[in-house]
Amino acid sequence: MTRAVVLLAVISVLTATLFAWNRARSPFLAAEREVPAAQALATEFGVPVAEVLALREDVGVALGTLPWRERVVRWKDAKVAWKSRQLAVLALLGAEALAKELLATSGGDASRAELALGKREEHVAVVRFLSVAERLAARSGG
Repeated sequence: MTRAVVLLAVISVLTATLFAWNRARSPFLAAEREVPAAQALATEFGVPVAEVLALREDVGVALGTLPWRERVVRWKDAKVAWKSRQLAVLALLGAEALAKELLATSGGDASRAELALGKREEHVAVVRFLSVAERLAARSGG
């Protein structure tokens, strides 16, 4: 019985250590720790804080603040230009040509373009970004 207790203790410590190590590496949690900087950018560019944090998570905290700031500016412009969050995300993620194609084949109707996007593999990246933004909004209370 002593061996079982020791083994259980070792497994518990190892599990807790791996859990802590994994959380420390989380890009989501790393971005979430940058709320003060995100609030400043959100105020400056008129973009919701959760979206600014989602952009930070997408860019990565290791790259510094300049690429993040540039991404926030591009996001603000894309939201205005595309009049569709999904198409704006698609363009922001480097698939602007596809966003234009979807919009053109949908007769300029953004809702129909979004439906067409839903049938493409690129939709996964769009949904991921929007889900991260929604999750960050829920965790921050707005």
